[in-house]
Amino acid sequence: MAKNISKIMALIFAAGLPFGGLSADEITTDVNRLPRPALEFASKVFPNAKIVGIEIDTSLTKPVEYDVALSDGSKIDFDAGGAWTDVESKYTGVPASILPAAIASYVDSNYKGRKIKSVSKELYGWEVELIDGLELKFDAAGKFVGVDR
Repeated sequence: MAKNISKIMALIFAAGLPFGGLSADEITTDVNRLPRPALEFASKVFPNAKIVGIEIDTSLTKPVEYDVALSDGSKIDFDAGGAWTDVESKYTGVPASILPAAIASYVDSNYKGRKIKSVSKELYGWEVELIDGLELKFDAAGKFVGVDR
């Protein structure tokens, strides 16, 4: 059974995640390979889900990154230190508690009742995608700057 799960996770990662030309990606289910902050974040934000797969991207052109798949279908990307960079949860929704207060308040006030599908920390600030596909852009200080569809 465990071998089948590993094979399935490897296929999911191979089909759904981009691979760089100068990388040595590794797929594992060994949660001990993740930095402690990544483990703590995953268990705090998605307490009812288990880590079922980890892609470790050891690209020669950038620091190590971790792409983590959870049993509830959620995905979390972490940097080398274990800080999250992207969170996606199209089934259960991303908890607004991971957002800066200003962004969480804006989303709650203007899009009450809509689930958050994904959150990304970008160079310019933040991107929040709602379950209906609406993408909200915020600057680094959490100020709303625009909408994409």
